[in-house]
Amino acid sequence: MNRNRLIEKTAPTILFLGATRFISTICLCIVLSNASAAAEEQIALFACADKDLTAFSAIEARGAANDMPNNRLAQAGVMLLQAQQDCYNGKVREAVALYDEIIKLVPANRP
Repeated sequence: MNRNRLIEKTAPTILFLGATRFISTICLCIVLSNASAAAEEQIALFACADKDLTAFSAIEARGAANDMPNNRLAQAGVMLLQAQQDCYNGKVREAVALYDEIIKLVPANRP
């Protein structure tokens, strides 16, 4: 068989296999990046849920003990709603910082 003829027959197959591998690699990268994004989102949701529970419990405990001014509890409640909204909108860093402020404003255990 002539060398040019051999190249003509095998070149399209080699190009097809190379293109297939390239496309498969791109698809795999997309799937893995989506999985990574989903995992990061789950971690963020857990962080928000943990902080939300801590802050809510602190506000509830101080309200039940009736040992803190109502305006301070109301301020903490408004801050809690803002932090929840931030978490919902994906602003996890801002939300966690706000939750930390709430926990400082309304500590669960009175000294």
